[in-house]
Amino acid sequence: MVKRIMTGALVLLSLYVCPAYGDKGRILTYDTDADVRETSQKAIIFHNFEEEVLILGTDLQADRATTILEFIPFPSQPIVTLAEGEPFQRVSELIGKHKLVFIHYGHSKGSGGMSSETPVEIVHSARLGAHDVTVTRIDDITGFSKWVKTFLGSKGLSPGADYHDVEAVASDYVKRGINYFVFDLVDLKPGAQSVKPLVYRFKSKLMYYPLKTSNTFGGSGGIDLIIIAPGTLCDPSNNKALYIRSKSFSARNFCMNPLSTRNSNAVRASTSAEISIAEADSIYAPVGKFFPEKESIFMQLISYYGEYNFDDDLLIDILPAPPRPIIGEPDVYVPPGELSPSDYRHLSMRYNKKQATMSAIEMEIERFEQRLRAAKEGPGDPQNIPDFEKRIEKLRTERERLKKHRFATFGYSLPEEKTVWVKVTHQYAQGSLLELVDMTRSGPFYHVAGIKGDDYKSLKPNETYRVWIDPVYPRDYPFPSYYVYIEDFK
Repeated sequence: MVKRIMTGALVLLSLYVCPAYGDKGRILTYDTDADVRETSQKAIIFHNFEEEVLILGTDLQADRATTILEFIPFPSQPIVTLAEGEPFQRVSELIGKHKLVFIHYGHSKGSGGMSSETPVEIVHSARLGAHDVTVTRIDDITGFSKWVKTFLGSKGLSPGADYHDVEAVASDYVKRGINYFVFDLVDLKPGAQSVKPLVYRFKSKLMYYPLKTSNTFGGSGGIDLIIIAPGTLCDPSNNKALYIRSKSFSARNFCMNPLSTRNSNAVRASTSAEISIAEADSIYAPVGKFFPEKESIFMQLISYYGEYNFDDDLLIDILPAPPRPIIGEPDVYVPPGELSPSDYRHLSMRYNKKQATMSAIEMEIERFEQRLRAAKEGPGDPQNIPDFEKRIEKLRTERERLKKHRFATFGYSLPEEKTVWVKVTHQYAQGSLLELVDMTRSGPFYHVAGIKGDDYKSLKPNETYRVWIDPVYPRDYPFPSYYVYIEDFK
């Protein structure tokens, strides 16, 4: 699959006073003597636990005219579009409005801890011309190498001398199953210039930000991430990662751990603020449909400055992030607290059960739509048409109500959680009937709407399992029947 986007010359924005190379890798072409640097890389990240929107803007500097092929790997197929309006300028306005700051602590003779604040600052930059964007899926590094050489050859170019280093980085992504690559061919003039921000939207339950691609640039510099999500990720008073499940405080618990592995002081987290859906929508127009209508969302800046030599990418489960802002002066600062492992499991279970409930409702809608078609077109009874239409409308209403909440329950009665024995005879999928060892013709019947880890293949055919199930939604049937979420199995 290859998808191409061509754009004309456009006005650019750039962000932040500290330079950044960020998450793009680059392949120099035949002019191997050209010195190309990303003097500023900035990103706005929206995440809703299921999907991510990444808005990137880049400042580039070259000592002579040259052509580079930038690439970004993604864990799923991204939809790539040009950013509308001026998203980074709008972020700048919101940062000022909500007074996001970095908190600094120090000590002086005869006094306790002293603190100061540094405001988050945004600056603007110049312009650059066209994007030439191609989205590809590459399943082996040979395919990567072949595609790059063929693509550059079609432009009358060839890879530069450092290509083998780039290929090693790309190979690492392919081996990890991150095999969607977005390539962007950029013609550079001497001096500093910017590129129009691009928007990448893709499925990912983890907040994803590729770091290892920046190893292709080397050196040192900064990375600035504006994160807009249903929780605050980092504690600005001590750089503690609030999304970490453990209460222990160790190096692995620092904010954005892959960024702070070598030096925890290289990462700074700003205070955070709750923003409205309308404010987020002013940055990225479709965001009004990206977050549930009544979801609280929070904005925070994470800033890094240090070496570009990363061992890992950012792949963060943000579900445990506390859904509240961290604001105010340090002397009135109240730590947001941490989730114990049991608290995390409970929170994660509630969210997974909500997703299973959504799937159950979708399956019920599909069943009633099939019945409705049969009633209209035969062989069903036309007298059932009003009832089927009413049931479908009710299901759609419940689906929309559920979308508006992070977690939700309804007023209907459901059985308690229970343990059952299941003899698996075929590969299960969403909607499959659990084959209970003691199943009778009168039920109850349990259909799978979700499973721990989303891994249906973990239930192997011709095996018997003890399965912990939680009914999440009633299934229309003459005998007791329910959609269930599989919490665990042995």
